[in-house]
Amino acid sequence: MTARAFRDPLQQLIYREGQSCKGCPHERTFEFIGSMQNICAIGKNHGYRCEQYGKRTNMTTSAIAADEIDAVLTEWYEWSEAYQPAVGYGRASAMFRDCRSSRQWMSYDEIGDVVDSQLRSATGQAVEPIIQTLSLAHRIAVMTAVRNFVAGAVVFTNPRSPATQDRDYAEAKALMRPALLAKGLICAP
Repeated sequence: MTARAFRDPLQQLIYREGQSCKGCPHERTFEFIGSMQNICAIGKNHGYRCEQYGKRTNMTTSAIAADEIDAVLTEWYEWSEAYQPAVGYGRASAMFRDCRSSRQWMSYDEIGDVVDSQLRSATGQAVEPIIQTLSLAHRIAVMTAVRNFVAGAVVFTNPRSPATQDRDYAEAKALMRPALLAKGLICAP
């Protein structure tokens, strides 16, 4: 055993975590074949601290949400992607369509999931009209940036104007800020 093994437990923890990626904004966790995996969003080898540890990069050329507006837009995107149009016949008869079972048998996790879904739905419905007022270039910039935030890596590029993606996204956020403030979705700076 090394002398380090007999040190103060706090010193051991500081040494161990000082060489890992723990707490880095680039660290992402995703589920892969039933188990949770950690990856680096900028493509570095995960688990070993690199020179980019703790550094934030430009908000739209990376996959890291940087502020409150990015978080609200990410919730809007997840809500909008969950929508599926109803086709064919309904799955319930008209007589029992509005019947709901009580929540008394739900676990706390299930109730939490329902509440999260309702919050995401309310946020999505409030943000959708704001997004629709933007110009086409701004909507494409918002969609491209948010898709990268959700993916956790830079996967998508702006198909129309990749050179002005950062500027268009910054302009779109500036245009949306007053409306998001008015609806109480973000706090005043």
